[in-house]
Amino acid sequence: MTLVRNLAVSLACLVAFSQAARKNLPTIGVSVWVPDSWVEVQSSPTDFYWQDTSATGMRGLVGIAAYDSAAIQGTRNWTLLRTQALKTTIESDPMSILYAVDSIGQDGHFAMYINSVMVPDTLAIGMHDRFTAWGKTGYQLYAYSDTADFFPNYGFYTAMLDSMRLDNAFSGLGIQGRGARYSSAFSVRSRPDGSVDFKLTPRQGLEGTHEQNATVVVTDLRGRTVWTAPLGAASTTRWTPTALGPGTYLAKVSRNGTSLGTSTFLRLR
Repeated sequence: MTLVRNLAVSLACLVAFSQAARKNLPTIGVSVWVPDSWVEVQSSPTDFYWQDTSATGMRGLVGIAAYDSAAIQGTRNWTLLRTQALKTTIESDPMSILYAVDSIGQDGHFAMYINSVMVPDTLAIGMHDRFTAWGKTGYQLYAYSDTADFFPNYGFYTAMLDSMRLDNAFSGLGIQGRGARYSSAFSVRSRPDGSVDFKLTPRQGLEGTHEQNATVVVTDLRGRTVWTAPLGAASTTRWTPTALGPGTYLAKVSRNGTSLGTSTFLRLR
């Protein structure tokens, strides 16, 4: 049965990618096959993700973020350090479950991947993260969705990630990307009155420092901003949703327009 399922997923991916176009992202030195019904969202100069807009489409997002810190740490060390940082975060979070950590090839380059599930509220989120690096640039590839969508479509999501190619001639970002020093834990807590508390806690062990001038941005799963506010002096802020229906939203932290690589899903009832 496993072989049959794998063949079915492979055939589905072939059909979808036969109706896809290769999208070039010259600012980060990457290209990717994007199915026709998927739209691109650029959440920062170095962070892109795609979502299916068809009526019966998949509910997840597939993306890639570029970092400039690999130039200092070296490609293999950067990949291993970023993997270890995420693994440690997942293992220390009582709302997360670590499923797998292993090496993988990404366009001929050494890479590591992590499979995990996060339960920020009542909705379980399946997560597949990959780290790899080439030259001066490190990359985090990711696919996230609620588990009811994530596991049945896991082969499709990872096939999109497999299609990502690194430009060996790419010389570097030339801008300040999301470096390892931006590694901070981002927590979300729903309150009985319907409001939501956000908190950003620095993670130590890499270059974790207190984040200044950070802003919380909440978007729907189509990438449309529904709320944004600066974090206060204690790196906290509170959101009271109004005029929004029940659903799943994505909360991210940015600073000066650049994503800090910290995000989480939240569910409004």
